[in-house]
Amino acid sequence: MLPSITLFLLPLLLLSPSSSTTTPASNSTTTPGLNYTAKLTKPPLLPSFDPLRPGLEAHLPPTLYNYTKWSPGWLPLSCKTLAQHENHTASTIEVYNVHYADCASPWILCRHIADPLPLPSYFATFGRIPVRARSHVRGAISLPHKSQNSAYNAHGTIAFSNWRDPKKPGPLSANVNVFVHETGHSLDNSAFKMGETQLSRSGAWARVYKRDTHVPDGYAAKNVGEDVAQSTVVAAYDVNVPGGFRGLEKGWEGIRGQVGLVRRMQRDAGDVLVPGGMCTQRLVNSEPVRVEGRRKVGRRGEGDEGRPDVSLAEGLGVITQKEFNTKSGCTH
Repeated sequence: MLPSITLFLLPLLLLSPSSSTTTPASNSTTTPGLNYTAKLTKPPLLPSFDPLRPGLEAHLPPTLYNYTKWSPGWLPLSCKTLAQHENHTASTIEVYNVHYADCASPWILCRHIADPLPLPSYFATFGRIPVRARSHVRGAISLPHKSQNSAYNAHGTIAFSNWRDPKKPGPLSANVNVFVHETGHSLDNSAFKMGETQLSRSGAWARVYKRDTHVPDGYAAKNVGEDVAQSTVVAAYDVNVPGGFRGLEKGWEGIRGQVGLVRRMQRDAGDVLVPGGMCTQRLVNSEPVRVEGRRKVGRRGEGDEGRPDVSLAEGLGVITQKEFNTKSGCTH
């Protein structure tokens, strides 16, 4: 087992000035990770994450943006695949290049023509994700659903399913908690690493989980991947909202180790949960494909008339991510 080190996280609102905690410097080869698909057995600390939403909305400001709509006939392969997987035809999907002021390359965001989530709410809430974390998200697609609101992350592309409850007045609005949660899955796969091991599969996460008395909420108990993603939401609150999570929840110590480890990982990755700065790296965008037909574009000049340019701006580094899909466990 590798030696432990004492963490000094600034500002470390989860820890009182007189307290300290230790977290392994790297994943241990003698401490196995938790069963990735098994339900966690510790009780939830919070009955709901709703109390976190106002603080995150107040302290994760939206980023200025403008957008241009793709011409008909093309869409990213990721959007086409996810739309069809959710039983929507590709011809019902609109595609937008959304240019945020903190990055030289736009994010490609897709939307069903009947999506009940208003475009400004979708684009503005995506822009609330701090840019260093947002860079680990390839894009998103927003779709209508008959009876529920849910989301999952498929290899860096977030799929939102939206339902407007007719009993609730006013338009549907995007939930920043869900956007940060799904970004947490991307960070777990490409930013929060213990060597070559993602955080949720690491022995380090198993150790802090075993020391804590609770998981953040009932949703975090679905499996260890959801635990890391929900802990990312709490960590985002803790590092950005004055008073931190301990100012919101008196039982904060019950998840101290889990949230403290996410705080450490986000700091080591470049303060990815803190707003500000400019993007310096991105995931490669999904390849454009024709709306009709399955064939990808062939050699240059072969059926590529009007093909959108999805290349990243010169100078941006490229983030690599292993294939993953949280749909089976993530219906947030």
